[in-house]
Amino acid sequence: MARDFGTGHLQDYDPSLDQYPLYAFKMATGSGKTYVMALSIVWQYFNHKKENKDDYTSKYLLIAGEKNVIYDRLTKDFKDGKIFRELPLIPPEWQEEFDLKVIFKEDPIHIIS
Repeated sequence: MARDFGTGHLQDYDPSLDQYPLYAFKMATGSGKTYVMALSIVWQYFNHKKENKDDYTSKYLLIAGEKNVIYDRLTKDFKDGKIFRELPLIPPEWQEEFDLKVIFKEDPIHIIS
């Protein structure tokens, strides 16, 4: 996809040479950024759980926002796994396996283990 996109410095970009590619998308207000984030979390969780853990997957995912209003909104949506219960992001046959621990910035450090 990146190979065929745009002009300029991307013109000579060959993604097959990039071992650790980074991707970014701009999304407008109200376009579903929180839903995309939740789906990414579900994907990362099950990717780690069902793939070769020693190969490349990680069980940690860090999400950072630049403003407290963003953090407050995300806290409301992700606290106690609310967003994962309300949206059909997890296949029914995998529901029992989904045991995600969300850690917030105000949580004591010993909770991370």
